[in-house]
Amino acid sequence: MASSSSSASANGISEFEERQWDRLAVRMEGFHSYFRVSFNSIYELADKFEDQKITQEDFVDHALELDSHLHTHHSIEDVYIFPILGKRMPAFALTGTHPEHHRRIHEGLEQYVQYLKAVRAGAEDYDAKVLREKLDAFRGVLFEHLDEEVEHLRGENMRKYWTLDEVRRLPM
Repeated sequence: MASSSSSASANGISEFEERQWDRLAVRMEGFHSYFRVSFNSIYELADKFEDQKITQEDFVDHALELDSHLHTHHSIEDVYIFPILGKRMPAFALTGTHPEHHRRIHEGLEQYVQYLKAVRAGAEDYDAKVLREKLDAFRGVLFEHLDEEVEHLRGENMRKYWTLDEVRRLPM
């Protein structure tokens, strides 16, 4: 028999409350899944976009969207989310793990974008190997961040710092 939404989970709270505790992690995972797929798509297509009938110009524009989307996402987090979470959760504080990850990711992104813009302007020839090297430069910290941030937002961790009412009011 299927369990009802009011049945208790392994930690003694209802499934409904567990979903509320996990709300931030679930929402963040949605964004982060997109970034993983986008990154991997660019990496995989780097030497075969033409086989897919994609022009170099369109591929470069697509690849630049990763930077634009990560910049927007991280700007929102840095301005609206991290200052609130960081008051109680050290990983989100200004000197914490997640803001440091953002800085390191964007250092890699700067080199990646500089290369793609040079290709787009005709100042450099496109080379899939070079593009993959640029991606590899920040892959580790990006994927670590995407995983760790979601883990830190899971209800199990959030309960250490917040009440359920407070979690319900957190922006996202």
